[in-house]
Amino acid sequence: MPKPFRLKIVTLEREVYSQDVASVVVPGTAGEMTILADHAPLISTLGDGVVTIIEPDGERFVAVSGGFIEVKDKEVVLLPDLAERSEEIDVVKAEEAKRRAEEILAKREALTEEQIQARRILERTLIELRAHELMKRRRKV
Repeated sequence: MPKPFRLKIVTLEREVYSQDVASVVVPGTAGEMTILADHAPLISTLGDGVVTIIEPDGERFVAVSGGFIEVKDKEVVLLPDLAERSEEIDVVKAEEAKRRAEEILAKREALTEEQIQARRILERTLIELRAHELMKRRRKV
């Protein structure tokens, strides 16, 4: 296993994750970033997407939306606006939110505040569903 480092994922509401990891792949606003031990110090913005965490015994996935990443010394800290561990995602609830958002967006009228909000919800639920699907696939392997 590569040299481990501490990864923390913290939102305003809670600490989502805190463990030593081998590497992490993070959705940045300019593209994906892979962070390994002894990475150069960095502060950047997070995009919306799935964080892939490489642990000694496998992979873990966290859906994130917005926020910041800081790489320092032997620690990486993600401060997303929203974060959901793949195993915590309520797939039924996410599918229902996706369906409702798609219905709102299907209306052929001038873009409304409701449609803008629905688009954001749809983007977020698609990320959550992708994280959950990645987790399910890894368990089958």
